[in-house]
Amino acid sequence: MERAFASFQKRILASLAQSAKERYLSFIKTYPNIEQTVKNYHIASYLGITTESLSRIRKEISLR
Repeated sequence: MERAFASFQKRILASLAQSAKERYLSFIKTYPNIEQTVKNYHIASYLGITTESLSRIRKEISLR
């Protein structure tokens, strides 16, 4: 239980130190095909951003 809580705290602190774009890129690297099965608002909520921000980040990445 303590390890799970420590892991949770570590994930939260790491996400606070990253920008929304960095969190999204890390998320996609960790879960590469999750976008086909999970709704956008769930992904945005997990990342702590709005669905509009998620769309903006995806658009920016696709333009590269």
